[in-house]
Amino acid sequence: MKGWLCILLLLETFVFIVQQQVDGGLADNEISQQLSNEDRRQNPPQTDSLRDEASTDSQQYCHVCFPDIHAALRELTATVTEQKANIRALETRLRDAEKTAEQQTVILEEMKKKNDALETRLRDAEKTAEQQTEELNKKNDALETRLRDAEKTAEQQTVILEDLNKKTDGILPEHSFFYQFLSEENTSAIHCIV
Repeated sequence: MKGWLCILLLLETFVFIVQQQVDGGLADNEISQQLSNEDRRQNPPQTDSLRDEASTDSQQYCHVCFPDIHAALRELTATVTEQKANIRALETRLRDAEKTAEQQTVILEEMKKKNDALETRLRDAEKTAEQQTEELNKKNDALETRLRDAEKTAEQQTVILEDLNKKTDGILPEHSFFYQFLSEENTSAIHCIV
């Protein structure tokens, strides 16, 4: 039981000394005095051998632990500093990424506008092509109608010429110019002219 009480006392003293060291720092003599004073206040007078042994153990323990604590604090400080640098680097990367995202958003909006303009031009071109196709179809229909009319007229004229040939066969001599003109060969030429 006394051993546990001594250990608890040493731990409490150690925590107090570390707090003092962190807050303002204590010299080795002050630490020894502090340990002795704390030990006397907390523990009633004991035999000299137990007190000396506890004092020696606490001094050795403190001497061993302080360099370890300082090393741990240095490592912790270095780690915190490194983490702060990492955080700053990440924040910089984040800002750069946000700027890049904003720029890409602007570029995307411009591309959408260009795409909309191209789609509008394409629709206009399609409408124009449809209109031109309709106009060409109408002209084609008109030309076909005219061609059919011309063919009908040519057929009618051929019939009339054939009738005239039949009527004039007996009237005109075969060697006359008009007779030769109305012959079969010239009739086909007349069809081509019409």
